[in-house]
Amino acid sequence: MNKIKYPRGFNNAGLCAGYRLLALLLASIFTFANVAHAYRLIQQNGGAGTYTAGSPVPPGSGLVMHWERNIVEFSVNNNGAGDGLNFNQTETAVASAFQSWEQVGCTDITFVNRGSTTARRAASDNNNTTFWAESGDPEFSGPGAILGSGIYAVTIITIVDNQDIVDVDIAYNGRDFNWSNTGAVSIEGIAAHENGHMLGLHHSEVTSTPAPTMSASIAQNNTPQQASLEKDDRNAVCYNYPTIAGSSSQIAGDFNGDGIEDLAIGVPGEAIGTTLHAGAVNVIYGSAAGLSASGNQLWHQDSNGIAGAAETEDRFGAALASGDFNRDGFDDLAIGVINEAIGSIAGAGAVNIIYGSASGLSATGNQVWHQDVSGIGGASEVDDHFGAALASGDFDNDGFDDLAIGVPNEAIGSLVGAGAVNVLYGTSAGLSATASQLWHQDSSNIVGAAEAGDRFGAALAAGDFDNDGIDDLAIGVPKEAIDSIEDAGAVNVIYGTNAGLRADGNQVWHQNTSGIGGAAEAGDQFGAALASGDFNGDGRADLAIGVPNEAIGSLVGAGAVNTIYGSPTGLSSTSSQVWHQNVTGIGGGSEAHDRFGASLTAGDFNFDGRADLAIGVPGEAIGSVQSAGASNVLYGSSAGLNAAGDQLWHQNVSGVGGASEQNDLFGSALVRGDFDGDGIADLAIGVGNESIESVVGAGAVNVLYGISGSGLTTNSSQLWHQNSAGIAGTAEANDGFGLGL
Repeated sequence: MNKIKYPRGFNNAGLCAGYRLLALLLASIFTFANVAHAYRLIQQNGGAGTYTAGSPVPPGSGLVMHWERNIVEFSVNNNGAGDGLNFNQTETAVASAFQSWEQVGCTDITFVNRGSTTARRAASDNNNTTFWAESGDPEFSGPGAILGSGIYAVTIITIVDNQDIVDVDIAYNGRDFNWSNTGAVSIEGIAAHENGHMLGLHHSEVTSTPAPTMSASIAQNNTPQQASLEKDDRNAVCYNYPTIAGSSSQIAGDFNGDGIEDLAIGVPGEAIGTTLHAGAVNVIYGSAAGLSASGNQLWHQDSNGIAGAAETEDRFGAALASGDFNRDGFDDLAIGVINEAIGSIAGAGAVNIIYGSASGLSATGNQVWHQDVSGIGGASEVDDHFGAALASGDFDNDGFDDLAIGVPNEAIGSLVGAGAVNVLYGTSAGLSATASQLWHQDSSNIVGAAEAGDRFGAALAAGDFDNDGIDDLAIGVPKEAIDSIEDAGAVNVIYGTNAGLRADGNQVWHQNTSGIGGAAEAGDQFGAALASGDFNGDGRADLAIGVPNEAIGSLVGAGAVNTIYGSPTGLSSTSSQVWHQNVTGIGGGSEAHDRFGASLTAGDFNFDGRADLAIGVPGEAIGSVQSAGASNVLYGSSAGLNAAGDQLWHQNVSGVGGASEQNDLFGSALVRGDFDGDGIADLAIGVGNESIESVVGAGAVNVLYGISGSGLTTNSSQLWHQNSAGIAGTAEANDGFGLGL
């Protein structure tokens, strides 16, 4: 890794020896409630006006230091002065520290390198400035203990605009650090600790070993703490930065075989009894009148007969997919449990399968899969996050649906976070390990090469791109480096055959591929979301690719969507398109951090025989309401997607349930399904951070119904949440109902 890799919203990570936060930050603290070991979060209004009134953040009580949209920008001072700094060593150390936080499965906090800085601040500059490493600190005992009167070795300058932290400048001010891991704290561990502070975490109260990265002190001995996070570190960051969405297959299933599709809703933050963030899934069944509370269900790992056990931070329901894995005529439900511990292996991840029946989903014959199950490729490792993305399709043309499972943090050899995808094939007995596959970029003949932090498998979509009657698999690699452009992103496509997925003819796509719109840029994350549909009605599936961090002009993180069309030989750049909110005719307007393309689903909403595309824009401001969220819908035609008739949906549209509120994240997840059995696709829209009455972050789902010739309308539209009449469960803070669909 030649550069620090991350997504947009920080400025440089600091190092604090002895780990002292400035008194102006410590004037007021907030207790990290309802966690076995209490963390304290730093309040935004904590003293001296440093943090002005902050926005309500997912941890429902208290205004705590929080990066909106979970995106952190940073820059590094590599010019320095004095004795000089080995910048390459600094860069490598800080890269490791950032990755340690990025790879926590129940959060999608992400860092973007904004370039170098020459920022230097003196001790007297107390306006929005925090100093992390002071002269005399033993971790920085090399020559040039201080660069001059009042100049600190490492400074972090925090800039607050209205209610949001907008910039942090972490400047390594020309110091010659002691890089030895003998008798000194590792630079990785220190940087990880300071990154935690900048994510809003104060010191841990945990005193047991192994000590958390956020421990108030790190022992000075010959076994220095590295940048690895312990359970309490992960719990804290997941609490402050719950994931916006998992990656699901975006197609609803008919679990009771009545010909009407049903809606499964992930609630990954649901508490099961006193077990926080164990997660659950609500299932609401379709009827001729649309979705109905009648017979609805609530599933979790403590449900009677379900394999596994509810544990803190499991995040059951973060990703979902449906398919008829045993070909009995009833769709089955795959549920990602992305942070499941396998034995003592924290965050390894698992997938539960609940099978359909005439009475709906039933615990009978349910399964749990992970990489330590015999016959499954790979091995469970800490923070692999097996199940973070799911997609179903018939990859071997035998009539049984198969399941692709993303493992985006899988280490390939020593390449941490390179990512992989497991594929399980369906049989008359359901999913089976027989003939299962493990794919990654170092698999034989697969285009590309595995690199640390690529996150191969972070998004998945199945579709028949060459119209041979066999489904193919598109795999998002959103942090793939394109040449030297870090985190630009790519998509691998592996084609199905009668023998299953095979490397023959596989492809890799990115924005520097000839004929593809846009250009690969650092932090774009091309491939962060995927959806397939036949947008031009030629009988071949086409592929929509979310690029949620795409800059539109100078608008960082505005977002875009590329579309690549199918052909007899598979996906082709011919007639490919790029869409964003500054394209003529598209509703809304591109704004920084809108994240247009963060979620996608395709369905024929107007019954014209061509698929249409729904695009999540969870960071969209509605008027002055920041991050309320929206969804654009582009309709298909014989020429493919076009702007004619484009719609922009949000909760301030007349007839849409709820009201746009700050940080609602309307559009954070999307799924299409025919919920009223009229043959026309309908759209369910996750509002994963919706407040239900005064319950912050409880979450909700809006449903819009399709009408022939008109498309989506507000006729009979619905708003569902766990306080809806008859729905199992109760709306609680940070449940995230609707984060998985």
